[in-house]
Amino acid sequence: SKIVAITAVIVLNHFYLKTIHQLKRTLAHEYGHHWTLSHLAIREGIDMKQRLPERYYRLRQLDPRKYAHDASVHWSRRDKEVIAEDYRGLFASAPHAQDHRMSAELPFPNLQVKEYIRNLAF
Repeated sequence: SKIVAITAVIVLNHFYLKTIHQLKRTLAHEYGHHWTLSHLAIREGIDMKQRLPERYYRLRQLDPRKYAHDASVHWSRRDKEVIAEDYRGLFASAPHAQDHRMSAELPFPNLQVKEYIRNLAF
């Protein structure tokens, strides 16, 4: 088996994030990027320039015509942002896991999405 090393740095801008709650919430979201993208890159060869797997789109009920992998859509409709926010909402401790900062039309992720994200590591 091939050993892959990934190094990541998360920088939190305390100029905009004024409270410890804001910092922790943002850290959980940014760590969601690290977790999901690292494992997708290793397991499925997916990088930032590619759409997330169709399975994620199906489980998350994302319409591929409305959600994209790039800046062709608003931040709230980018698949990498949705999955990072799913990670925060599903795995961060309370109160940082409450609500979902994406679109109001996007429901909170279900247990299938949670298992999908958890199983990225295996």
